[in-house]
Amino acid sequence: MSVASLGKNQSELFVRDGFVVVSGLIPPSTVAATRAALLEEHSAAAQAGAANDAARVIRLTQLTAPCRTDAMEDAAAQLVGPRFLRGVTYSPYLESLGTEATLYPGFIPVLRDPQPGPRAFAPPTSYHIDGMHRVSVLPTSLYLIVFVYLTDVADYGGATVVRPGSHRQVYDYWRAQATPNTGVTPDLEYAAPLPVTGKAGDTIFMHYLMVHSGSANRADSVRVGLNTSVVPDPAHSYTPRTGAPTADWTPLDRTLAVAE
Repeated sequence: MSVASLGKNQSELFVRDGFVVVSGLIPPSTVAATRAALLEEHSAAAQAGAANDAARVIRLTQLTAPCRTDAMEDAAAQLVGPRFLRGVTYSPYLESLGTEATLYPGFIPVLRDPQPGPRAFAPPTSYHIDGMHRVSVLPTSLYLIVFVYLTDVADYGGATVVRPGSHRQVYDYWRAQATPNTGVTPDLEYAAPLPVTGKAGDTIFMHYLMVHSGSANRADSVRVGLNTSVVPDPAHSYTPRTGAPTADWTPLDRTLAVAE
């Protein structure tokens, strides 16, 4: 399964807002099979009181690998260009659990159980940038953060929450600082929190500097999601573009453009 191209509007949304939602990158049968396998494992682990340790998470990535499709890689290439490592993810979460390797195939499953409360979106109280201790002004460890919904997600159902435009705010702010990344998400005047709703199989591509968060699941069922990233090829360091955009600029290039 592949895609010819992202729509111009989708590219423009990524440049302006720092994220875009793309449908149809994973076959419905793969979505359904992966969701069923993860829910079965989730139920068994809850009954057994299994810890969410690194070994278990790594094992679960093997269940998710079929969702990292060629179509998804093609869509990523249209946002950032071809110089990235296909099929693998850098996981700050696994790194925090003490794993030696940092790149894994597939996705990290992120399941969110229902919580009591009104069926209404409640904005998160904190936000972050993924892999903060590794992130730099220019992309060295991450190009994109990717989140896939394997269940339909309403705004109150555990939606990923973004601060539209924050990618460029952080970029401009860090470029002006002598010590750009102090390990803390900059406290800036961001746009209002936006819960990203979607259908099962939808893929959210987020800029590596996107300020975002999770949210409470007030729906009646488990929210099943997958987290991965698009990682730069270390053999090709990123160089920001200057001047007026030309046809060979990627949407990522446009978000990182600097004045001459």
